[in-house]
Amino acid sequence: MELNSEKREKYKKYTHVEFTEIYNYLSDKTYPEHVTDKGLKSNFRKACKNFEIVHNELRYKRKGKDGSEIGR
Repeated sequence: MELNSEKREKYKKYTHVEFTEIYNYLSDKTYPEHVTDKGLKSNFRKACKNFEIVHNELRYKRKGKDGSEIGR
């Protein structure tokens, strides 16, 4: 699928998630200003579910071979 430059920038804007946005969402459940509709909010929550805050640091939740979380 070929995207023109305008669509590519819009697509990039809504698919890239900053770590600061994830941290803010996990700490106080506020969405970034560009996450406005129901679908974008759902995608943003999915992107955040692999992260957690431990001692005020954003950490990636690692999974073992059996699917259980490790490194906590």
